[in-house]
Amino acid sequence: MSLKRILSLSILVSPIIHFSMADDLAPNTPLKQDQAKKYKNGFTVYEQEDFSVTLGGKIKLDGYYDVDAHQPGTTYGLDVANIPLKTGMDINAYKKGNYNYTLADSRISLDVQKKFFGVPVRGFLEFDFKGDNSTTTNNFKPRMRHAYVEGCGWLLGQTWYTFTDTDAFIFTFDNLYGTGRQATVRYTFTLTPEISFTVGADRPDTNLYQFAVSDGAGTLVSANTGFFDDDSSDAAAKAQYPDGAVKLQYKSQRGHFALRGVIRDLQVKSEAGLNDAVSTYKKDMLGWGVGVSTKYKVFECFSILAQATGGRGISTYIDDLNNSYQFDAVFIYPTTLAAEAVYKNSFKPVKMWNAIGGFELYLTDKISTNFAYSYTKVSKPSVMRNLQGLNFNRKLQRYIGNIVYDILPNSKVGLEVLHYIRKSGTPTQYGAKDTRILASFLYMI
Repeated sequence: MSLKRILSLSILVSPIIHFSMADDLAPNTPLKQDQAKKYKNGFTVYEQEDFSVTLGGKIKLDGYYDVDAHQPGTTYGLDVANIPLKTGMDINAYKKGNYNYTLADSRISLDVQKKFFGVPVRGFLEFDFKGDNSTTTNNFKPRMRHAYVEGCGWLLGQTWYTFTDTDAFIFTFDNLYGTGRQATVRYTFTLTPEISFTVGADRPDTNLYQFAVSDGAGTLVSANTGFFDDDSSDAAAKAQYPDGAVKLQYKSQRGHFALRGVIRDLQVKSEAGLNDAVSTYKKDMLGWGVGVSTKYKVFECFSILAQATGGRGISTYIDDLNNSYQFDAVFIYPTTLAAEAVYKNSFKPVKMWNAIGGFELYLTDKISTNFAYSYTKVSKPSVMRNLQGLNFNRKLQRYIGNIVYDILPNSKVGLEVLHYIRKSGTPTQYGAKDTRILASFLYMI
């Protein structure tokens, strides 16, 4: 190992050694019990019988070293779907180690709870500082993560997808999950103390990969013809209805088990002459997805988790696909009559699936370790077999392992190693990989 590599690793590990030597409190002292109560849900700044205001959030400092690759434009966040490839335009970024710090994952939240005529209602706001991929550490812009009101089983606002099972997440300092947040209106039926059923109407987010062909052999009009297209106001991708999602969940003291489903309306609208298309085209298509997930405590100190999700046209809901190179369907529009005789404005869904498995183990009441593996596969539609020059992600993999030390009830430090693998391209499979070594200090308000 080179001297440069050794110095980089020592800088990462030194905060762990320093904080692990700090004085700690005995497990059952009153002070520690008070701190645990205080920091459980943030710090209550105002409280009456039927009204409370709680300030929460975290300060998170990450120092990391990327061994194999450096992502231009994403200095402070590694996106597995965008890891530079070994060949092509990414060759200058591949095999370039990169060390940096970031506080972008720090957050602040406001939790307001009030009773109206005896009915409890909660309003919640949370922001992080990932609204700007600036190249300086002091120019992060706030970004809204959650903003919702809930009461009487209803939830209105922006939060995790209804289709997502956040209870089956494992603790990581970096982001293992590609799940996101969007506006939703949902209702949860409490069938029994253990069983609940949720129905949601979530904001749609239709994404297409569209490109032009000039002949029956599928020759692209130009090397840069293909482009990603979302459902903005002037785009070809549209959605007529919200995404309909359901989740049936069983919870016990040992863990939970959930069945999930989602259906989506995918639509494309294209006018003759737009991007040299020879005809007007409009078509609707059904996207759908199913999922199963669980997190179960095998022993008091050992839990396992597993998730499996698959379907057609659900890139929004698949791990690692809702960040970069996201598309639910492929739209091929001819620019000549010869091409139209073969393709006739083809609009096809994309098959995809994802699986995640892992465990968490508490070695002591203060030290825990976590491991997880994620695999995502995208299957191209048959209509794309003869097309040349199209690059898109085919397989994505993540390995993650960490060790976490609880300094106090509100503070953690940890060391995490992540290994990412990306395969992309047609007809040739191009590959990419990166290993990230990450040290984190986390202080929870």
